[in-house]
Amino acid sequence: MELPRPNLTAERIYIEYADHYGTDMVERHIRRYLWAQSHLKPTDTVLDAACGSGYGSLLLKKRCKAVVGMDISEEAIDYAKDKLNGKKGIDYKQGDLSQIGFCDLKYEKFDVIVCIEAIEHITEERQNRFLAGVLKRLSCDGRLLITTPIKQDAPRTEFHVKEFTSDEFRNFLTPCFEEVVFDSPKDYRISPAHFSLARCSRPRV
Repeated sequence: MELPRPNLTAERIYIEYADHYGTDMVERHIRRYLWAQSHLKPTDTVLDAACGSGYGSLLLKKRCKAVVGMDISEEAIDYAKDKLNGKKGIDYKQGDLSQIGFCDLKYEKFDVIVCIEAIEHITEERQNRFLAGVLKRLSCDGRLLITTPIKQDAPRTEFHVKEFTSDEFRNFLTPCFEEVVFDSPKDYRISPAHFSLARCSRPRV
């Protein structure tokens, strides 16, 4: 089945249109999901928060029990559902990143919440609501795997609302988790290296 052509902007990636975005950008996005995938367990239920067109949810499912992909874009969610083609263990729901504490997401609690290159797309107030929602939806020993670009002189795209410096991102996460580990992008062949890859565990609830 041929999928309808989506609205192609820098806000989200449709990997079937790599020529539009450039191979380097698409590969970088895939490698960040592969980073998250490498930290999953076969028994994990995973929320892919701001899943976009759903390509990352498919990658995550290869390593875990079940994935729920959530995105605010109805177009992106419809596109992701159309690509499923009968695949089991993946569900897609439309929802606001800052409202995950209240959305109907099939599971009340998740073992892992993954958020790849999305937190910078919302305001500071909504970022804080997102983190509160994460704490509400994680199991007691749950983990957050989250990435964001490190703030440079100017925002990377017009769609970035609130970017973080490395210290700001650490200070954002550490009040909510007892352990926050930052991985090196180079170890996961993510280039350029100015991205934060954070593994957060032992939520403070």
